[in-house]
Formats: sequence, C-alpha cells, structure tokens
Amino acid sequence: MTRTDKEISDAVSAIAKHGMENRAITQEVERYNERVNKVASAYLQKIIDKAVELVGVTPEGIRKMQTDGNAADRKFMDSIRPKVEANAKKIAVRQQTYVDSLRKVLHRKGPAPGPSPHPPIFEILDTATNITCELPQPNQFLSAIGPYQNILRFLVDGNHQGHDPFNGTYPVVFSMYFLFSYTPPRDGVLGVYAPLIANGSNWWSTQHGCVEAKVHQSVSATLGINQPGNADGWQVINSQTVLNKDYDKHPGCGTDRGVNIVDETFQMYYQPSMPGVGYPVLGGMPLQILVVIQVISTTSQGLGQIDFFNGGQMNVPGIWLGLA
Repeated sequence: MTRTDKEISDAVSAIAKHGMENRAITQEVERYNERVNKVASAYLQKIIDKAVELVGVTPEGIRKMQTDGNAADRKFMDSIRPKVEANAKKIAVRQQTYVDSLRKVLHRKGPAPGPSPHPPIFEILDTATNITCELPQPNQFLSAIGPYQNILRFLVDGNHQGHDPFNGTYPVVFSMYFLFSYTPPRDGVLGVYAPLIANGSNWWSTQHGCVEAKVHQSVSATLGINQPGNADGWQVINSQTVLNKDYDKHPGCGTDRGVNIVDETFQMYYQPSMPGVGYPVLGGMPLQILVVIQVISTTSQGLGQIDFFNGGQMNVPGIWLGLA
C-alpha cells in the first residue's frame, strides 16, 4: 500500500470513526433492546413451534413456503426491472440538464466566501482523482472519471433466511468514495460545495413464517476534508441520507414487499460566514476532499436489493471551492 493509499484509507476510517462516535449512545440502547428482544423471540418461537404442531403445520412446511415466496417475489421484481431501468434513463437525462445548468451558473461565480482582507479565490475541481471501494465490494461496482462526470455505479443484493430472527441477521456494509485533490495557493479559510446527484432504486420483500422479519437498507453520503500537516486534521463537514428503509415486524404471519425510487440531488457544503470560521488551510500544502458513500444492507426472512447500477448512478460533478 502506497503512502497515498494509506492516507485515503486512514481518511475513510477517520470519517467512519466520527460517525460511530456520534451513534455510540443510540447503539448502546439498540444493543440492550436486541438482548431483551432476543430472549422474548426465543420464548415466542417455542410457543409458535408448539402451536404449529397442534394445527398440523411443520417447520419444514413453513420454510418451504418462505422459499417459494422468495422465489416468486424475486421473479416479480425481475419482471418490473425493465420499467425501473427505463425510468432511470429518463431521470439521467433530466439530471444531466441540471449538471449543465450548474456548470453555467457556478463556472465563474463559485460559492461566496466569508469576509476577508484578501481577494477571494474560486476554484472548480471538475475531475476526481480517484473513485474506489473498500473491501468488501458490492455485487456489482463500476466507476468512471471525467470533467463534471465523476460516476459511481453499484448494486447490493442481500438476502438471508434465518430461523432465529436475530442470529439469522447478517448486516453487509460497503464504503465507496470519491477523492478530489487540491493545493491552495495561500493560507486562508476554505468554503466547499459538493453536489451529489443520485439516481437509483431499492426493493425489499419479506416472508415472515410467523416469526420476526427484518429488512434494513440505507445509503448515506458524507463530505470530509483533510490537509496532512494541518493541526485541524480530518473534519466531517456535512452528511446526507440518500435512502433509509427499515421494515421490522414482530411477530407476523404475512408478507410485505415494496420498491422505492431515488431521484434527488443532495447539497453538501461547508460555507464560512465569518472571518476565521471554516476549515483553515495552509498555502502550498495539498489537501484531500472525500465524498464517502456508505451502504448498509441487512435482511432476515426476506430479500432486498439496492440498485444504483442498472440505468442509474451517482455523480459528483465537481467540487466548488471558495478561499477567503
């Protein structure tokens, strides 16, 4: 691993660490809730097993029903995929029009920096240095780099059928990122604007079998900045939720399925509004700007897919900078 690769890896880890610290209290409560529910689930499962025996239904029969239901649901979702892809292509045309207008509006102006004794400097980073993914990789992953077309495409397909509603739940976490590099010409305070244009979809399907069904699908975007040698170090300056789907039913003897279309531009920025407020930078020292995409997929007693690949994509058309 080269020094640059290590710096990027450390940067992604640092941003993830910030997120974990912010969620620490929430996760503590969630862990307690999981322990309590696990005991309750085990007890409830004994009751359900006994009840199905009394009515002549076997656990094997329930599992067959789940397997058949999952197969039917996937077949149905595959049948509507051409419609979803066709819609994504229409979205892509509309979003490209937005990118073209963004270039015209911000090409000269850039974001307005805060008051400064120095004349403001505007820069546009229209081409990413790199777009990559940490291990593990999604089921499908592609990237392309070019002026105002810094494209990330991925698909995550998660499914699991576990009899135990908690031991049978496997979270899958992916981290992908856009890296932009910049060397400020002088000391100052930096304002950053990074639009993320998202075009994709997600679907889910659950087969309860009279036990708890769980589906969690989320995609988040985080904007971070770092200048090696700068005392301020890595800073997470903005976070956005691209999608967040939770389905948790306990108990349940029915089924559920659905689809969601993502067609949105997420505005991520840090804008200094007062002298000395913002991210201070040192002239002549390279800095890194990261847009980190984190995807989490967890399913139990069902299926799920997050698709920014078939007809869809994510685009960070550029980073607009204002140095005050």
